[in-house]
Amino acid sequence: MSSPKYLSFNDLQLLRSPASYEGSKRLVDLMHFGTYNKLEREHGIKQYLVHPGIFTSFSFFQYLNVFTYYGMLFLFYLARFLGSPYHNISGYIAANAPVAAALGQTKQNCKTASACTRSGKEYLLEEEIDSTGSDDVVSYLDTLTKEWDEKLKDQIVNTRQP
Repeated sequence: MSSPKYLSFNDLQLLRSPASYEGSKRLVDLMHFGTYNKLEREHGIKQYLVHPGIFTSFSFFQYLNVFTYYGMLFLFYLARFLGSPYHNISGYIAANAPVAAALGQTKQNCKTASACTRSGKEYLLEEEIDSTGSDDVVSYLDTLTKEWDEKLKDQIVNTRQP
């Protein structure tokens, strides 16, 4: 989960941020809270905020040798043993939150995370997120969209029209 300390409202594009990855997670949280009501009300779109947790994936195996792979697994299990509910390790457990959201079984006004106990028993974790600043983020992004639409008006086709 991202903390508000990672996102500066003076750098919403995260160009100068020393922690841009963490800041981007916070930015996504704020974009969700600033838009989900309007999207549902005006377009019938239901938007959810989920966190799959930390899991192993075959996408990065080419970068790991046998020692680093098993070292990573050891550290994941150690983090889970020490109490991290987010170290699911299994992609199947990590998929619980996105699947629950797709089935409409989660709330839109919180973040739903795939989680597990120390022994690996899976569950969903609903977390309240501080949405302070979400309207400012949406306003900034709307302004940025208009600015770039104007700059690129001769190069793009407006696909945002119904």
